[in-house]
Parts: sequence; structure tokens; C-alpha cells
Amino acid sequence: MKVWVVLGAGVLAVWSVLAGGTPREGQEVDNIDIESAAPLEPVLAEAKTRQPGRVIGVEFETYRQRVVYEIEILDARGRVWELFFDAKTGAFIERREEHDHK
Repeated sequence: MKVWVVLGAGVLAVWSVLAGGTPREGQEVDNIDIESAAPLEPVLAEAKTRQPGRVIGVEFETYRQRVVYEIEILDARGRVWELFFDAKTGAFIERREEHDHK
């Protein structure tokens, strides 16, 4: 199952789409307890501080055997960056350039 996180007017909405199977590294997950997740707004603010640009995507994913926010940011040079934050604590994990962006 996939979880799509849509941002609009400060509202977080989550839709689950059937895809089946157990989440693998880098796979979107659907078993997120939104109530126990770190608030998204401060995570987004820190992401924008760490990587200036326009947020183009936010997902819950598995990363190094934990659930994370993956925030994708498009920079002024057209590069896409992925920033990973722990979904429970909001702690920053890693920033890397995405090389397979379509």
C-alpha cells in the first residue's frame, strides 16, 4: 500500500492505495499512525532551511528499517534533493541528491 501526503493550506491528508506486500527499503508505507507522527510543518521548515527550493513531494517511507518523512525539494538549478526525517521524532537523518527523478 502507498501513502500519499498532500499539502494544502496547512492541512495534511493521507490516502492509502492498495499495492500489497511488506514495505521494503525505500518503499512507501501505509501503516502510519498519523497521531503519533511528528508534526509536518516544523519538519518542512527545517527541510527548507537545510535545502532551499520548492517542495515537490512528501511521503512516508521505510529508510534504514524505520519510517521516515521523505521530502523532495527542487532547487534553483533544477536538481531534486531528498531529505529524510524520522517520522516519530522529526529528527533530521540525511540529505541526498536524487539521480533518478523523472
